[in-house]
Amino acid sequence: MADVFSPQIRILPGGQQRLLKGIGTLDPTSLAAARKAGGYKGLTRAVKERSPEELIADVESARLRGRGGAGYPVADKWRAARAADGDRKIVVANLMGADPTSLGDRTLAEGNPHLVLEGALIAAVAVGASEAILAVRRDWTVAIERLKAAVAEAEAAHLAGYLILGTDVSVQATVWEGSGAYVAGEETALIHALQGDRGMPLIRPPYPATRGLWGVPTIVHNAETLAHVAWIAGHTAREFARVGTAEASGTKLVTIAGAVRTPGLAEVAFGTSVEDVIGLAGGSSGTVKAAFIGGPGAGVRAADERGLHRAGRAAGEVDDLLDRRAHGHLCQARGAHGAGDGDELRPGRVLRPDLGELLRRAAGDPGDVGQGLGVVDDRRGVPE
Repeated sequence: MADVFSPQIRILPGGQQRLLKGIGTLDPTSLAAARKAGGYKGLTRAVKERSPEELIADVESARLRGRGGAGYPVADKWRAARAADGDRKIVVANLMGADPTSLGDRTLAEGNPHLVLEGALIAAVAVGASEAILAVRRDWTVAIERLKAAVAEAEAAHLAGYLILGTDVSVQATVWEGSGAYVAGEETALIHALQGDRGMPLIRPPYPATRGLWGVPTIVHNAETLAHVAWIAGHTAREFARVGTAEASGTKLVTIAGAVRTPGLAEVAFGTSVEDVIGLAGGSSGTVKAAFIGGPGAGVRAADERGLHRAGRAAGEVDDLLDRRAHGHLCQARGAHGAGDGDELRPGRVLRPDLGELLRRAAGDPGDVGQGLGVVDDRRGVPE
């Protein structure tokens, strides 16, 4: 069995495992193993038993939201794409996340590539798309190899390609390799990259669901969202929504890193406390002042705040949680990875290329100071 994963991947026991169930014991290179574990049961239902409208109603009833960051309702996006004019529509699986600490999409692609592919195919059936593109970072070599093998196996078994399972549904699936720029994880930037242009985000509208890749309606979901799509189709919307909260149903893959004893990837129900999430990683290895919910570029929660359903405070509002030295290093990292590609498009924000330098100087950090990128809320002002 192909049990070799990238060295960064470690799956933590416990939590509420749905998507991670079987990963590490399931052979990711075997279609037979995937089907024995329930794979493609949802796709079979989608093409033989459910109408596209019923598929959309299923994810709406499940209250599934995108897991890529914005949390947009999946049903709303699908409904817009299905209603959009045009004979050609496309589904894109976004596996371009460049956050070095985020393991969710990569783990799914390496550990259960058929689950990701199945979700993309079901999404295509729901919106009337004839193409599914799995866009993967070029340096995720194991993920690329396994996704390509999954596509080939699925086509040979008539689970992808022309006339899926003998029906009149056809969806061509391909794997596209792209550079892992941080900003390429944003859907409009990824669309630009797929078109052969520089991966830069666009101000919306129009939204990709109505005008996306090559000007046609395009649905972009990350691998985790598509894996949930496959899980819902293979089970029921009611069962999916059995865990979570009224605001956010289902589970979420969370990478736990930093001051913990056993860093790794876990799957937890929405509403799980930050304390319990850290407990899955063996507890803290030091004094925890704050936790980043969504990585250093996202929200910050104080250690005594509970729940994962809210993002927390913005990056420019951490002064009371983190000392200026730490804040400065975060600004420098943000500048190095993002290079400001996406931040200039965010309303209510001010770019300060020197903010990291200012903060480190305020903290008395000696040595050479590089250029960092700080993003602060202009209604609060720029730190002195």
